[in-house]
Amino acid sequence: MKKSISLILLLLISLPISCKKEEPEASQLIVQSTIGNVIVESSQGERVPLVGDVIKEGEIIVTKDRSVIDIRYGTQGILRISEKSRVTIAVLLSSEAGDQTNLTMDEGKLFVTISKLSKNSKFEVATKTSVAAVRGTSFRVVADTKSSKIDVLSGKIRVNPVKDGKVVEEAEKVVETNRTVVLDEEMVEEIVEKKKEIEIAMLKQEDVEEIREEMKDITVNEKVAEEVKKEIKEVVLEEKIDEEAKLEKEREAEAAKKRLETDRLNKEKIEQQRRERERLERERAEKERAEQERIAKEKKEQETEEQRVRNIPNL
Repeated sequence: MKKSISLILLLLISLPISCKKEEPEASQLIVQSTIGNVIVESSQGERVPLVGDVIKEGEIIVTKDRSVIDIRYGTQGILRISEKSRVTIAVLLSSEAGDQTNLTMDEGKLFVTISKLSKNSKFEVATKTSVAAVRGTSFRVVADTKSSKIDVLSGKIRVNPVKDGKVVEEAEKVVETNRTVVLDEEMVEEIVEKKKEIEIAMLKQEDVEEIREEMKDITVNEKVAEEVKKEIKEVVLEEKIDEEAKLEKEREAEAAKKRLETDRLNKEKIEQQRRERERLERERAEKERAEQERIAKEKKEQETEEQRVRNIPNL
């Protein structure tokens, strides 16, 4: 009887636990690794994030000098927040209709690689002067209180300027692979007041190399989707240049090849001229020697003739 009662109690205690529904991991922000001094601020105070911790909506991630945190965005992506950054998890919602994520960065540097999102999902990074909406890409945002810079390594980013905390919807621009855009307060003012377009520039190779240097030790959790792993490997950690940059590199290589060929031909020409001068010098010297020998021979023959004449007896 006692055994039966104990068994019933055990089942009653276990039932809620076994039936508890696990939180979906699709859009959770899960700490992968930290380096240095990283803290998470929330309404409950401050804490030091540990590997496996879940960062929740409303919390703020702060990285100090020489500090970095890598965060997994469910199975869909990887985030790296570099030193001297302050990132707020403004919106973090997950539903059957789609995931909604909005990060705001007052200052610092944030790198994101994310897989292609579902039609109704949204992932945005907002700063004081811009908001970048992501569909599936690798990009970096660098910001301070007065400006922001968005570098796109692959995919596309939809960028809007922000003025006084409001998104300027009519000034939207798409920034594609190996392109960059800078928006400071003055530029945003001109876009709003003078209806100027957002200026997009080629991403410099030194910027690409800088990003790769910053990301070379990023950790990729095994739970991350294969396309994210591939993106990190092929785009972030290995050299990949778009066609325009590739053509420019090929043109530079061809120009360098032509310069080398020109230098070689010039050297050959100089060497040929030197050999020709030496040949002419030898011929001149040979002619002079032959002329001197001829003169010497004639002189000797003349002396011999004169001697013979002197030896003829006078009659």
